Formats: sequence, C-alpha cells, structure tokens
Amino acid sequence: IVQACDGDEAFARLSVSDPPRLAVMDWLMPGLEGVEVIERTRDGENKPYIYFILLTSKTEKAEVIEGISRGADDYITKPLSSPDELYVRVRTGMRILELQQKLETSNRSLMLASRTDPLTGLLNRRAIFDDLGDLTPDQRGRYSLIITDIDRFKEINDTWGHKAGDSVLKDFAGILSGGFHGSDLIARIGGEEFLAAVFEDDPGTVNARAEMTRMRIAENEFRLDRRNSVRITSSFGVYHPGSSPGSDLDTIFRRADKALYEAKKQGRNKVVVFTPDMEVYPEP
Repeated sequence: IVQACDGDEAFARLSVSDPPRLAVMDWLMPGLEGVEVIERTRDGENKPYIYFILLTSKTEKAEVIEGISRGADDYITKPLSSPDELYVRVRTGMRILELQQKLETSNRSLMLASRTDPLTGLLNRRAIFDDLGDLTPDQRGRYSLIITDIDRFKEINDTWGHKAGDSVLKDFAGILSGGFHGSDLIARIGGEEFLAAVFEDDPGTVNARAEMTRMRIAENEFRLDRRNSVRITSSFGVYHPGSSPGSDLDTIFRRADKALYEAKKQGRNKVVVFTPDMEVYPEP
C-alpha cells in the first residue's frame, strides 16, 4: 500500500513507470484535487490503466456524474455506511483489473500469432511487409533486401515426406537467423522462400553475410529423422535500395526477386546482387 499526503504527491506516485493499479482518491485534498489527479494521470498514451475509486462527501447526482466523467471508475460517498463497502469496492476493482490483464495478455498472444510463421517462429509474409511498408522513404534507402529459397526443395518433400521437409525448413530458418543481426527482419514468406531486410549501410557487408550464410547452409547436415540427413543448397537474390533512394516496396521486392531468378538461372547455390540489366528478364 502506498500513501500520499496531498494531491501533488499522489500525482507524483501515480506518474512512475510502474504505478499502483488501483487508487482510492479523496476528491478534496491539499494541492491538486482528486479529480485533477485522475485527469492528469489519464492524460497521455501507453500508460498502465489505473482503477480510481473517488471518495467524497459530495452526494448530488450532478457531482457524481462529474466525478465519473472526469475519469473515476467508482464513487463512494462519505461517511461510509460500513467498512465492508470500501473492501467490496476495492475487490470489484481488482477483479476488473485482473480481467483486463487477461484480455491484454490474450490480445498480445493473438497479435504475435498473427505476425509469426507457426513452423519456423520467424515473421510471416504479412508482418514483414507491414513493417517494411511503415518505413519512411529515407529509411528504405538504409536497408538491403534479400530473397532466398531452398534449391530443389520439392524433391525433399517428394522423397522423404512433408514432416522431413518441415524439419529442413526449421533448421534452414535457424541458420538464416544466425547469419544476421537482431535488428534485421527475417521472415518466411511462403513454402521454402524466405525474406531478410538487412539494416546495414555498407552493401559489401550485406553481400558478405549473404555469402557466408549460403556457405553455412551448403555445409550443414540437415536432419530428416533419427537416421537420415541431407545436404541442401540455397540461392540468394540481393537488392540494395540505397542505389535508388525512394523506391517503393513493390519495386524493391521485385528487384530482389529478379536477382534470385538470376541466381537460379546461373545454376543455383549462388548469391546474386541485382543490376539494372536484370530488368529485361521475364518474371520467373
């Protein structure tokens, strides 16, 4: 239990990053009045919700309406008819806060699930395109886009089954994530295709990371089951929007995809960086 001697102290105690979630507030206090504390505490975004019980001798209906309209959640008039009244009101407020916490947790879980590929745990297609779409034109010039996929992945599914294919996809995603920084965005955008947005100013560094990741994939033994494993290769298409600042997301993606198509065209298991002459190639 945290106590405050006046309205100013109450406001200060409720303005910290982790304030009490329930407050019993007298309307008339030295300094700020209780309703002023409530209004100021409610002002602003991304603050924890505080359940306010307003304690006052004001009994007129208009005054009750004013207190609630200014942000109070409940209202108790003085003198209390019974000590149990405050206890019951506090218990009610706590139950409401507990339900709100469960709802917020559930909403966060749903939001995470809506943005996550369930097999690999990476971002899904919608999430990474939403995040990239929210970048400003200037920010788009500060990252490189990489599209990669597993070469001849269909053969794994056809030969060993989809369970083995899923195992390969999960391990592939792990190696891909390990090849980049935590600030980079990595997603599975469909089937055996993955997308990485690498926030690095130097294109050469991005190319080197892509090549190192390609080599790690080629050198890795991918487990299919307890007794069997397989080696795979992957192809990478890279585009550096910094060379064309202000490019829209569709253009950035299309050019990275063109580079991937060229990597496949050259025999797979390659990292290819987009060049303007690739625009003449048809869509794969």
